[in-house]
Amino acid sequence: EFNCEKFEDRLENGIKLILFNRPNTPIYIRGILKAGSCFDVKGKEGLNHFLEHMLANGSSRFPTKDKLAEHIESVGGTYGLATSNELMWVNVEIADATDIDRAIDVLDAILVNPLISYEKIENERNVILSEIGRAEAQPERIIYKTVLESAFVDSPFSHTPLGYKNTLAIIDHKDILLQKEKTLVVENITFIVSGDISIKLLKEKLDILIIPKQQVSKTEINLDTPTDGVTRHVTFNSEQTFMFIGFKGTDYFSGAGGRQRPRGRIR
Repeated sequence: EFNCEKFEDRLENGIKLILFNRPNTPIYIRGILKAGSCFDVKGKEGLNHFLEHMLANGSSRFPTKDKLAEHIESVGGTYGLATSNELMWVNVEIADATDIDRAIDVLDAILVNPLISYEKIENERNVILSEIGRAEAQPERIIYKTVLESAFVDSPFSHTPLGYKNTLAIIDHKDILLQKEKTLVVENITFIVSGDISIKLLKEKLDILIIPKQQVSKTEINLDTPTDGVTRHVTFNSEQTFMFIGFKGTDYFSGAGGRQRPRGRIR
């Protein structure tokens, strides 16, 4: 029989916490950050995705990503990060509550004390350039990129999280450090957890994370949806034909000026 009880609370620092308590299941923690590609600095598209890569490089306690991975994987756990158009998130999974300290160690290494060293920037830049190269070889990814650039022209949603080769080339150590300071703050984070753990223990452990409050002004973005009726054709050497038919959906995240995105795909 499936049992699930939902709890909502806040940590001492004000971060919202949502727990789906599910007896006899592994514990999955997702830290959601308001830091998607729509918050990239104009002219430096791909900055938040670059930041994501740097956050996964370890900390002073775990000076390499391999040591950080070994710390969680040695108890059968995993962790990972990702960036979308609207969000960045870090996931940590452990077998049961007895390993919660390992999960907190990983969250601390990523969200509180990431090792963003100058020396590792070029390596991650090359990794992302390889990602862009692979994306440029996939028809569906090319079409989606074209949809964003056409339907959301001159808006923060006009580019994919990867950014562009030319903007990636000018992102430097200072840019990433500044973006980290703007991003890793209480106001930008929500924790959503599922598994066999009490809300009391979860709060006690997450409260260990010393996450600062926002010290810089909020990034203002234009959420207006632009052009209607746009048609674009992209030639690609493929035996298949890919078509994306997009239309404005309902408000995504409610509120005035809600974000809207094109939807639909035919292959």
